[in-house]
Amino acid sequence: MIFKNIFKTERMETKKFTHYGTFQIIILGMLLVVFAFKSYNVGLETTGLIYAGLFLLTLVGLLFMYRTVIEIDEFEISFKFGIGLFKRNYQISNLTSCTSVRNSLFSGFGIRRISNGWLYNVSGFKGVELRFVDKKNIIRIGTTRPDEISNIVTNLIGKNKKTNESSSFENINSIDWSKWIFSIIILFSALLFSYDCMNDNISIHESDFKISGDYSKSIKYQEISEIDTISVMPEIGARTNGFYFMNIAKGYFILGGIGSVYLNLRLMYHPYIKVVLRNNDYIFFNLNNPEETKKLFKNIKDKTLKSRSK
Repeated sequence: MIFKNIFKTERMETKKFTHYGTFQIIILGMLLVVFAFKSYNVGLETTGLIYAGLFLLTLVGLLFMYRTVIEIDEFEISFKFGIGLFKRNYQISNLTSCTSVRNSLFSGFGIRRISNGWLYNVSGFKGVELRFVDKKNIIRIGTTRPDEISNIVTNLIGKNKKTNESSSFENINSIDWSKWIFSIIILFSALLFSYDCMNDNISIHESDFKISGDYSKSIKYQEISEIDTISVMPEIGARTNGFYFMNIAKGYFILGGIGSVYLNLRLMYHPYIKVVLRNNDYIFFNLNNPEETKKLFKNIKDKTLKSRSK
C-alpha cells in the first residue's frame, strides 16, 4: 500500500469552459434560413446556385464561429473555435500570468490583431489575458467565466516554476479567417440584396416574353386574354412568396379585390402593365423608365394581337 502511494501520480482533471457566440448564431442562422429559402425558391438557375453557395459559406461561418471551448489541464491551456477548425494551445510552464480582463467595444469579435497581441472572441466583452515568459505579445480569449479560469491557471503557474522552450508562439502573420468569412458573407448578402432591387430584364420573343431575375416568369402571347396599362395599383396586401423593399415588389402577393397575383414593379414609376391570362392569373410589371414601359407595352400588345390572328 505504501509503495502504491509513493508511485501513484494524480493527474488533474481537464477543465472545460464553453462560451457561445449568441450574436453570430442569430445573424448567421437568419441568413441560413434566407439563403435556403431563396435557393429553393429560385431553383437551379444561376441566381439559385449563388444562393446555394452563400448558404454553404454561411454554414461554414456558423460552424467556425458559434462557440469557443477552453480546456485546461495541468500542462496547458487550449481553446478552439466552433467545431475545431481553428485551435491554439499554450504551455502553462511558458506563462507568467493569466488575468481576468474586459475588452473594449472597439475590440470586436473574431480573430483580431490588437495593439499588444491577439484577441480571440466570439461574443461579449469578458475574457482572460495570457502573458508569456519569452514574448511580449499577449493573448486574450473571450469567455463568460474569466475569474474561474484565471484562478485555475494562476494556481497552475505557481506549481510550474520551470520555463521550457515555448510551443505556444503565435504567428503574428496568421490570417484573420473569422473576419474574412463574416465580411464575405455580409458583402455577398449586400450584393444579392442590391441585385434583388435592380431592374429585371424583360426579353421579347416571337411566341412569348420572359421576365428574368429571382422571380422569373415566362408568358406566352396566346395565353393572354387582356393587356392594358394602369396608372394606379390596387392595394398590395400580404406577400406570399416575394421580395418587397422601398417600393420594389417582386414575386407573389395578395392584391386587394383580386387575390394572388404576380408582381414585378417599381411602384414609384407608373404606368404599370396589367396582363390577365386565360386561366385568370394576373401579372403586373413595369420598368424604371415610364417611356420604356410604354414601348414595352406596345410591343407585347402587338405580339399578342398577332398571335390571335394566326
